[in-house]
Amino acid sequence: MTEPGFPELETAANWAATPLGEQAGWSPALRAAARLVLTQPLPALLLWGEEATPLYNAPYARLLGRAQAGSAGADLRPTERRHVEAVRQGQGYVLPGQPLPLAPRTDLDGAGAVFTLSYGPVPGESGSGVGGVLVTAAAAPGAGERAFLPAILSSLGESVIVCDAQGRIVLSNAVSEAFHGRPLVPVSPQEWPAFYHLYAPGGERLLTPEEVPLYRVWQGETVHNTELVIRVPGAAPRTVLVTGQPVTLPDGTVGGLVAQRDITRRQQQERALAERTSALDAFAALTEAVGSETDVPALARQAIDVLRARFSGDSAAYYAREDGLWRAQAWSSDIRAETSLVRSGFGDGHPLVAELLRTQRPVFREEPAAAHDHGEYLRDYVSSGAYPLSVGGQVLGILAVARRAVPSWSEGDRAILRAVGRSLRLALERSEAARALETRNSELHTRTRWLESFALLSHDLALESDPYVLVRRAQDAMLPLLPSGHTMYWEVQEGQWTVRSAVGEVSAPAYTELIDRGLPAGEVPALDQPWFSAQPYYQDRPRPEQDPAGLEGQVYSVAALPVLVGGEPSGVLSITTFEAHQWDPVDKSLLETVVRSLGLALERARGLEQLAAERRKLEAANEELEAFAYSVSHDLRTPVRHILGFNSLLRQALGEGAGPKAARYLDVVAEAGQRMNVLIDAMLDLSRTARADLSPGRVDLGHLLASVRAEVETDAGNRRVEWAVGELPTVTADAATLRQVFVNLLTNALKYTRPREHTRIEVWAERRAGTWALFVRDNGVGFDPRYADNLFGVFQRLHRADDFEGTGVGLANVRRIIARHRGEVFAQGEVGQGATFGFTLPDR
Repeated sequence: MTEPGFPELETAANWAATPLGEQAGWSPALRAAARLVLTQPLPALLLWGEEATPLYNAPYARLLGRAQAGSAGADLRPTERRHVEAVRQGQGYVLPGQPLPLAPRTDLDGAGAVFTLSYGPVPGESGSGVGGVLVTAAAAPGAGERAFLPAILSSLGESVIVCDAQGRIVLSNAVSEAFHGRPLVPVSPQEWPAFYHLYAPGGERLLTPEEVPLYRVWQGETVHNTELVIRVPGAAPRTVLVTGQPVTLPDGTVGGLVAQRDITRRQQQERALAERTSALDAFAALTEAVGSETDVPALARQAIDVLRARFSGDSAAYYAREDGLWRAQAWSSDIRAETSLVRSGFGDGHPLVAELLRTQRPVFREEPAAAHDHGEYLRDYVSSGAYPLSVGGQVLGILAVARRAVPSWSEGDRAILRAVGRSLRLALERSEAARALETRNSELHTRTRWLESFALLSHDLALESDPYVLVRRAQDAMLPLLPSGHTMYWEVQEGQWTVRSAVGEVSAPAYTELIDRGLPAGEVPALDQPWFSAQPYYQDRPRPEQDPAGLEGQVYSVAALPVLVGGEPSGVLSITTFEAHQWDPVDKSLLETVVRSLGLALERARGLEQLAAERRKLEAANEELEAFAYSVSHDLRTPVRHILGFNSLLRQALGEGAGPKAARYLDVVAEAGQRMNVLIDAMLDLSRTARADLSPGRVDLGHLLASVRAEVETDAGNRRVEWAVGELPTVTADAATLRQVFVNLLTNALKYTRPREHTRIEVWAERRAGTWALFVRDNGVGFDPRYADNLFGVFQRLHRADDFEGTGVGLANVRRIIARHRGEVFAQGEVGQGATFGFTLPDR
């Protein structure tokens, strides 16, 4: 469909030569506005766009003394530019008696320069905002034009009122009558506030005449954007924005003109936006607090603030279970009921609560059920909603909203309650997680304290051997980790439970008497049960007959554990507290561990006592044997000396007359006597080694070995001996006895390598865990490894005396010396492959 064109007269204008350009480039909004102006019978001027580019029609051209419609420069714009700007902001004006800078006209009877100007907005592109300003000019004397003016005013969207110099309203439009609910008739300016229902902003106070904008304009004042409220009975209050100024009327007098724009809807939108912004700010603050705050009641108060910001005039509350009822923990300030009434609480059987607990989903109530849900103090509400705050499948709190004027819930309002409820639920989950973590940390702290105490106790139990000292150490370790109370160790003696050790609050006379008199065995379940069952006994709230002290009303909880030694009960360790205490798994595990360790320590102490007794017997026997050996060695010297002396006398008496056989007998006796002397000397050396005092000091084994080696090498004669000596350490030992060890080992190495053409002896040291190991290896005749354990026994020999001399005491002496240094000896060898002897010394 072809768009209608402009009339021929207007299309004849040379638009290309104007600021507007060719018609083909005009926007649809400009084309529509131009069509309105060019077809207007009154002189009309369009000021288009931000630059206010002028376009005028033929009647306006005639006022200018021009031939046809067109566009020209700034001289066409009305002088009151501020009116144009006001129109762009949404206002409209009718200004009578206004001059225009037009060409002189003779047909206007000298009044051609004064017109009634009407200013109105022209829509922009797609109806968005004001695209231009339409100005129509009407000469005052013209009757046709005067009739046309009300029509123009009625087409405006704003209220326009004009009063004359006497304060009488002489002109108004239909919008004004709609605003005030009646035709605007001339009344005294003093009656304007009451007659036209004019109130101050807020709508509570009636204006005084001097505050009415039209009155102020009538008095010669210019008014800009002054707000007032029109409260017509039976209609909703209307807030208007008034702008006005004095005007010169056609008769030359000065009156007043005001334009009133309805901003009620805008205010409502701004108020709603402010409420929404406030709600968003509050919700943002709640969201931020949820990330760091764990105080749920404090967060609930913030959540209530969010709901109050969103649901203005409504009430909100947060409920939590307390003493079996759901009681309000926080509520909005608009709830005026007494605290006791607000806190009265609901049971699980309440309809709303029951549904929340059953579904664990939000519940929304609409009248008439809502008032019943909220109790007596909320009976005036017409709808309600509640969000269950569930954690781990259990409802821990309820967030509720009660609404006074909104009988139903929109989807948007439901979404708000759900969002706030979810945030508060996350905070509750975080709070519960923090509480669980705190409980866990407390348990871990308790467990750590237990373990530290147990580590110290284990160290003490390992060092102590007195049974009752061990018991007290265990009691000292347990009691500080438990609530106030005491611990007692009981044993059965002559049919009585007797206290053998007590630690804690036992100074009361009743406990002092108890410790003195004991309790009859078989009549105290708290002690008898663990004794006969060998199992721990725990009671959080003991009955009087289970109270080991017989103090009804003073004991709150008891634990009794049997102390087992060798699998049999030795006694019962009881722990009694004087305040609420639940024996949890951590307590039980650690108490049982301590008592089990105590039992092992007592068992070890008993074993150590037995071992000590055996050691004392063995030491006594060794001392007797050493004394016997020393005595025998001394006592044997005299008879051996007699045998050898008389054998020598007999040899002298026989002289040359002794035959070969007799001489042989005498030689055998002499050799046996000499051998007996050697054995006696060896036994005396062994006895002295065992009895001699040690003098520990720092000994350089390298220097000691070099000295011993120089001493024993003389026994090698002309033999070729290769020595391979490694780096030897410095140790703490008795130098004299350690020298004897090296003498024996090196002498043996030289003796048993005698058959070898080339002798090789190696000496070296190795560091082991906490010790030094010393080795002496030779390439001699070796020995049968099956008899290695016999080498260090007294008088033990693995070779014939005819082949290798010796008494069999040297290695026994080595073992005794090393044992006194808290070391060990060892030997390895193969027949014909040489032998290795060694020993260990502590590294200190």
